[in-house]
Amino acid sequence: MSENMRMNDPSFAGPLMDEARICIARGARAPAKLLLTRALVALGETCPGEASDRFDPKPHEELARLFLEVGEPERAVYALGNQPEIMSPPLVRRATYEAVADLRGGVAPVEIGSPFVRRVLRLPAFQPDDIRRTYREVAAMLDPHGAAHNENRNLTRPPIVARDIYTICMMPRSGSNFLVKCLTDTGVLGRPGEYLHRNEPTAMPSIVARFATATLDDVMAEVMARTRSSNGVFGIKAHIGMLLPLLVEGTFERTLTHGKFIYTTRDDLLMQAISFVRAQMTGVWISKNEAHAEPRFDFEHIHATIGQLSEMMTQWETLFALHGIQPLRVSYEAVNRDVDAVIARIADYLGVQLDGPTSFRNRRDTLQRDEINQEWRARFLAQIAAPTL
Repeated sequence: MSENMRMNDPSFAGPLMDEARICIARGARAPAKLLLTRALVALGETCPGEASDRFDPKPHEELARLFLEVGEPERAVYALGNQPEIMSPPLVRRATYEAVADLRGGVAPVEIGSPFVRRVLRLPAFQPDDIRRTYREVAAMLDPHGAAHNENRNLTRPPIVARDIYTICMMPRSGSNFLVKCLTDTGVLGRPGEYLHRNEPTAMPSIVARFATATLDDVMAEVMARTRSSNGVFGIKAHIGMLLPLLVEGTFERTLTHGKFIYTTRDDLLMQAISFVRAQMTGVWISKNEAHAEPRFDFEHIHATIGQLSEMMTQWETLFALHGIQPLRVSYEAVNRDVDAVIARIADYLGVQLDGPTSFRNRRDTLQRDEINQEWRARFLAQIAAPTL
């Protein structure tokens, strides 16, 4: 059974919730959230195409209760689905109120069908402070350029059609930097970059300032127009936090959701955490960088990073579930085994014909890996298995 089929099979929801209950009992909230989000994906829509008298709301209600137990009211609302009238009214009211109040920082309206409620509940698992800060950043970035917008706007910009767009949804240390270099070098799969990064010269604030864009929709239009490959394909790479400005403004729904999504992950979460910790310590995020410090084994840092990565995966899975996205899933391990096969698979998924045979197996800028990571893995597993006094 394929990964996408398994993720959308309702029969998996019950076992996933059982595992989540065990995690909750042990105080492991981050893995519990990830398991519950996968259960949400497995259950799918509340009752698509079915009469309500044939629909059993109990799994959705139980999932909502578990989400509330781990402090995720926004996801509880989506677990209750698009037909709240057939769910437990007290549970619906509690989940909706807690979700909106959480994002507003206090008392909030609880009218379930209001546009505001629907809008804020599409922000998947972001902290309220992050959402508020993003609103302020976007307003400060766009407002100074509003007056010049009409004069400087490029009205002849060609439209971007849905089939030309794809988003690489990246997890840290999943091989995405190497992957996008290979995609770019095909010449027909766009030039995917971190155009929504807020701390790089090619990123969003500089685009706003340079082209006097007045909305994030215009920011995206400028980026798309200037970075497509000659056949019109546009790609963008982002971690979940980079998408938050587009989500709060509604730009995500108007642009990227009409395209396709590639989710880069790593099967070995421990090695992913170790790689992330080493990059933070040394500053070596890509293979050509030079280290500015020596890495040192830190059990607590690695352990905490595993939780952070689990939460990021939960955010991605929530985003996919709430927007009905079924991404193409590409693992670090698959890229490491046969990058050419992965590139061919992506091209086929996007409906793009590669120009002749392409091989990236012998590139010098390959995935980062060495013996130190393996040594740290062994030390971590030995320490976590050691009995505590």
